[in-house]
Amino acid sequence: MDEWARGRGGSPEGDGVHSLVLDVRWALGRTDGHEQYLGGHLPGAVYVDLDTELAAPPSSAGRHPLPSVEDLQAAARRGVSAPGRGSS
Repeated sequence: MDEWARGRGGSPEGDGVHSLVLDVRWALGRTDGHEQYLGGHLPGAVYVDLDTELAAPPSSAGRHPLPSVEDLQAAARRGVSAPGRGSS
């Protein structure tokens, strides 16, 4: 794991603090965030799709309104249980 992540609790060694780095790539007019993630990302980072996992459907509240608490928790749980992520 690189020094950036290690310095933010990303290492399972030491004080027992574990961080989950979510890679949320999004740009207006682009739909290739996952492909960009596959092309390179921080070690241990998990891709999360802004449109489908971190936002409710577009509405009068905006393009990416906050999801329900339950939907946000479900997205975080998928990241924690993603392949390559140990549970402790």
